[in-house]
Amino acid sequence: MPADQSEHLISDAFRHLNAANKELPAKLPAFSEHGLWAAWAALLLVAAFLTGVAWLVIDSDREAETIRLKQTTDLVAQSIEAQVLGVSEILQKMSLRLVRGQQGDFASASLDLAAQTLFIDRREVTELALVTEKGEVRRVWSSSTARAPSLFEGINQINDAHLLRAVRLAKRFDRSLSTPFYVGPYSQRIFVNIVTPSAIPDTLLMARIDLTRLLLLAQQRYADTGSYLLSFALNGRSIPAPVGSRGPSKPPVDQPELTEPIIYATDITLLDAAPEEEMSLVAKSYDHALFANNRVQYFSVGGLALMLLAAIGLVFYYQRQQVRSHRTLMAEYSLRRAMSESAVVGLRVTDLKGRMLYVNDTFPKIVGYPAKELIGQKPPYPYWAKN
Repeated sequence: MPADQSEHLISDAFRHLNAANKELPAKLPAFSEHGLWAAWAALLLVAAFLTGVAWLVIDSDREAETIRLKQTTDLVAQSIEAQVLGVSEILQKMSLRLVRGQQGDFASASLDLAAQTLFIDRREVTELALVTEKGEVRRVWSSSTARAPSLFEGINQINDAHLLRAVRLAKRFDRSLSTPFYVGPYSQRIFVNIVTPSAIPDTLLMARIDLTRLLLLAQQRYADTGSYLLSFALNGRSIPAPVGSRGPSKPPVDQPELTEPIIYATDITLLDAAPEEEMSLVAKSYDHALFANNRVQYFSVGGLALMLLAAIGLVFYYQRQQVRSHRTLMAEYSLRRAMSESAVVGLRVTDLKGRMLYVNDTFPKIVGYPAKELIGQKPPYPYWAKN
């Protein structure tokens, strides 16, 4: 910097020093206070904005997942209802094969073949029986692929109230009916029975359907995620445990236990089952959980948000450092000025040409001239003795 420019800056500084209020500064400069408040405001506004964006993203993701869950659950329920209806139609065709012989028994050649074909084509059908209106078991066919103990083998009389009621109603109204859900004996699988009347008086066909198998097959077809848990509910009670693609009775192992699932239930109507029994399919979804799936996009946005907050935090930090520096300079300036004004000797500051730039309070008292007349004077000074 040239000497003339440096001298000019020093001269301006001391001119301002003489023109300043004699009282010590009591507060920071306005621009410093405004900068500090602006940093606070920027930090709070950005935090509020990011919080709002995060809430909107999470809420929209939850709504989208709720819609997907409802659509999937309805498709699964419709698939199960269609499969049960299909079995009922097959039973109606099989009932036409019933022919009573002279000894009162049933010609079984074609019926045996039809039963085996049914077991092969419809693996969810685990058992088939010929029963009377009073619940007597006349004949039983069992599937070789059944995963649960037989319900009709070794018994001559049905004692279950739901089965007897379905048999009587099917015979009375002459149409196929189904029983409510129930858990098979010695098994955690869920079943339903279909009763179809035949042309022969006092004779009905009863098929036992494995709903757990139907649910798993429908879930594999429509619910292509491991975070959906599906279960049957009877009168609001889940029986017996949720079924998911990772296996029954346990939620997905990678889900946080504290994550609140999205729950949706849809009614299931199976061949006009008991109207007093409310049967439904309940679905739970964990796909909306933050760590449920690959959420790279969300973590990317979160990373950018953290970087923005860090940048604003640094600005705020350095703004506070600047305020502290201003306070330190003010304290030093106040101390130096107090020392200068309280000195018993006169002090003056001049430039290289002898022009007065600053005088303390004692100097005008010594020379007898006010400070306003002395500032800017060049030699010879007015207080010098005249020869």
